[in-house]
Amino acid sequence: MVKAVQEGGRYVEYLEARAPYGHDSFLIESEQQTSAIKKFLERLA
Repeated sequence: MVKAVQEGGRYVEYLEARAPYGHDSFLIESEQQTSAIKKFLERLA
């Protein structure tokens, strides 16, 4: 998916996050998610 977006000329980043609680980890481990999102948004500014 990342490659397809890049080929379309759009900015994209890929982050593989460890998720011990499965697909609902973002509900529990907000610190890891917040850090990744903050870094991404800072790069866009």
